[in-house]
Amino acid sequence: MKSAVAPGRVFGMCAQSLFSEAGVRLLEAVVALSRARTLEDVTQVITSTVRELTGADGVTFVLRDEDRCYYVDEDAISPLWKGNRFPLTACISGWTMLHAERVVIEDIYQDERIPHDAYRPTFVKSLAMAPIRSEAPVGAIGAYWAERHAATDEELDVIQLLADHAAVALSNVELFMALRRGEERYRAIVDDQTELIARWRGDGERTFVNDAYSRFFGQARDELIGTSVFDHIHGEDRARVRERVAQLTPDAPVSTETHRSIDAEGNVRWTEWTDRAIFDADGRAVEYQSVGRDVTSRKDLEAQLLQSQKMETVGQLAGGVAHDLNNLLMPILSYSEMLLESMDTSDARREPLEVMHQAGEAARDLTHQLLAFSRKQRLDRQAVDLHDLITGFHPILRRTVRANVRLRVALEAPHTMVNVDIGQIRQVLLNLVVNAVDAMPSGGVLDIRTSTEAFDAEDVSGHTGARPGRFVVMTVADDGEGMDARTIEHIFEPFFTTKAPGRGTGLGLSTCYGIVCQHGGFIDVASEPGRGTTFRVCLPLTEAPVEEDVSSDAETTPAARHYTVLVAEDSQVVRTLIKHVLERAGITVIAAENVTAAVELAAAHEGTIDLLLTDIVMPDSTGVDLYERLAATIPQLSVIYMSGYTSESVLKKGLIEGGANFLQKPFTPSVLVERIHRVLG
Repeated sequence: MKSAVAPGRVFGMCAQSLFSEAGVRLLEAVVALSRARTLEDVTQVITSTVRELTGADGVTFVLRDEDRCYYVDEDAISPLWKGNRFPLTACISGWTMLHAERVVIEDIYQDERIPHDAYRPTFVKSLAMAPIRSEAPVGAIGAYWAERHAATDEELDVIQLLADHAAVALSNVELFMALRRGEERYRAIVDDQTELIARWRGDGERTFVNDAYSRFFGQARDELIGTSVFDHIHGEDRARVRERVAQLTPDAPVSTETHRSIDAEGNVRWTEWTDRAIFDADGRAVEYQSVGRDVTSRKDLEAQLLQSQKMETVGQLAGGVAHDLNNLLMPILSYSEMLLESMDTSDARREPLEVMHQAGEAARDLTHQLLAFSRKQRLDRQAVDLHDLITGFHPILRRTVRANVRLRVALEAPHTMVNVDIGQIRQVLLNLVVNAVDAMPSGGVLDIRTSTEAFDAEDVSGHTGARPGRFVVMTVADDGEGMDARTIEHIFEPFFTTKAPGRGTGLGLSTCYGIVCQHGGFIDVASEPGRGTTFRVCLPLTEAPVEEDVSSDAETTPAARHYTVLVAEDSQVVRTLIKHVLERAGITVIAAENVTAAVELAAAHEGTIDLLLTDIVMPDSTGVDLYERLAATIPQLSVIYMSGYTSESVLKKGLIEGGANFLQKPFTPSVLVERIHRVLG
């Protein structure tokens, strides 16, 4: 048998001095039980202390589980019972719990309360046991001796004292475990969220972050805790965020806003945050909880939509300006042409007229560029292999590129049939190449590549007119000076240029934008200062050739014949010019400034009216409406529509039929007369 502190001395020593060896040991055990956080902690304290202070050969620690008892620890009869459950009636521990009484048995084989057979395989001869008392006994603690031993009251008091503190310790363990389970559930819920979650103090110091937050910013939790949330906020947004959270109050503790954050790779990402302030009893903000999510894709789509709307608005303005310019250019070009035709080649007045005519033609070309940007110019489409188009245009591109710029062409797309206006696409390619060369004053590399890609509805959502499908992508990339984000926002706007005065009109890229959009495609740009620029022109793929528009504006004037033409044109300058041109050609002209006047003049005219020459858009109606009203009473009436816009744009608006005669302003006198004779002849 193991040595033991004499039973009578244990509490005697405690009575004499609280700081005796046994008393100190009991105090240490009580303190340890108060700090226990697991069942294992409680078990270790109880079994070691009981064995030490009672001299027992073995200790058992048993808990109740409804009508059964569970042996948490049992070093006297291990491994027979330890870790197993038995009916309360099968052992003395169960009897102690059922009767809530302490038990001292000097000889277990002479005690009728003991199921003797259960103890025969063990060394146990004597025992002492005390219930773990709560509202009802929840367990028992026992000491065992291998030789006959009558436990003293002092030894029972040691066991009971530890049992009573064990009851409190077990309750604490249960609460602690419940708290831990709650925290684990909370942490699991928080960590399962895709939102970024953080808690931080008023100075910005983080006190908690979830896994999503940690992944987004590319640092472990331990690295983020204790650092400032403002470290990952874009420098230009920090002051605004500080000011916003400082305005939170107990009555309005929550606010939501979007700012820029710096992610794990150093990229700027747009993040939307809902911040909640937590206040103490005095109304002071002691902590903040932030829930955020990455909204970069949404912001990009919003930016694309705004840019598209802006470009559409600017395009409408440009188209309107071009329309008015065309009306003004018609008399300049027509009268100068008529005067030049009437002058002898030696006439001294001829040279200034030629300069004026050339300036008018340059202005006409400018309006064509504006119409290209506003997607209102005429396209002569045909199915063509984009590789053939680029290859055929390569000699011109080579002459455009300086000797210090290396031109590399890689045509690798497997299928590149597109339905395009060849001249317009060449203009796009030429403009992009010229811009790239200008961006490399010291030389560099210019790449032209092709590929095919499939774009879904989300991909094309920010591009007006583009539809989902397969596209051929023509990439023009340089390694020149590059552009910053603010410049990129404006590069497709008319008259915007980064070149020195006199070196560009600012219409090159806007023309490219309009041409590509009018073809049902879109154009993207990626650039950074010092890292070059890449343009991607995306054009819809086509499978079969499309019949080419073979209409012609040949400027040949046939022999004059006598016709009567009703002219409806709201511009007095254009109306007067047309009247002058037609009367010179021997054609009778009835001129009206609007639809109402045209109807009245037609009704008052006693002779035949052969043709209506009308502008599409009139102040009080449309040229189409005018023709329909006149045709009801003049069955053989022919019509020619004219506009500063194009047949393609007015067709989209449903103003004229696809086969209608149409003249694009500005047109020359010879073209006008020839078209009238062709329609009436």
